[in-house]
Amino acid sequence: MSRPTNPETPLVAGAIDSHCHFLDMARKGVDVRGMLSRWVESGGAWTVDVGVDLEGVQVRRTLAAGFPQVLRTHGLYPSVAAEPDVASLVARLESLCRTDNPVAIGEIGLDYHRDYASPVRQQDLFRRQIALAHKLSRPVVVHNRAADLDLLSALRDSTLERCGVMHCFSGDLSFARKCIDAGFYLSFAGNVTFKNADSLRDVARYVPDDRLLVETDAPYLAPHPLRGRTNHPGLIGHTYACVADARGISADGLAQLVLSNFTRLFRPEEYYEL
Repeated sequence: MSRPTNPETPLVAGAIDSHCHFLDMARKGVDVRGMLSRWVESGGAWTVDVGVDLEGVQVRRTLAAGFPQVLRTHGLYPSVAAEPDVASLVARLESLCRTDNPVAIGEIGLDYHRDYASPVRQQDLFRRQIALAHKLSRPVVVHNRAADLDLLSALRDSTLERCGVMHCFSGDLSFARKCIDAGFYLSFAGNVTFKNADSLRDVARYVPDDRLLVETDAPYLAPHPLRGRTNHPGLIGHTYACVADARGISADGLAQLVLSNFTRLFRPEEYYEL
């Protein structure tokens, strides 16, 4: 089957990309500012540029300059747990957050699939950042890979004023229920469109209306039929169409749900002049 010459499927008005990475998109050759112009012209609402370390913050600001539709988060990815002094890094993260005013702390979490650092070190970094999120009254954007039990344990042992979102959710229905019971939103990325993702589409069908988000995780996880390409927010229409179909609603209806959930979770009006 030949791929379409124009891979960008039309966006529904008010579409949101709740999680992408501008620095990584730029490193893979995406014209981020050009993409953002097309995103706005096509009816895109909010997009969230998610941080994973303390590097490149000024570049991220420059890429988003002039686009009030872009929100930012800051966090330390599980790989940072390999650093010798995570306490000082979390202190620097706090200083950055107090000056740059992100809408959330993230991307943070646990990843036992990759040998970044020991589970103990990853859990220590994760718990420190959960505490920071509570201190700053921010939600968390959570990464989880092969660490379901320890992730939930860390969240249950901690105090979080505003909970957060399980980004790029890829767990089963049982884990989804536990995350929802813990107060979290679930966000679905391009992997929900993959041909072998029937069980994940079942989860997308199950999630309550008020706990659902959609994302790209760009430049990763380009949706079917563009799997393997460099992803960006302009491709999110495929994911909206897939999730809407799984839930038996229109793409416009899904966009309205996601917009309501997004603004309730991230409260952009508290940090940005709209």
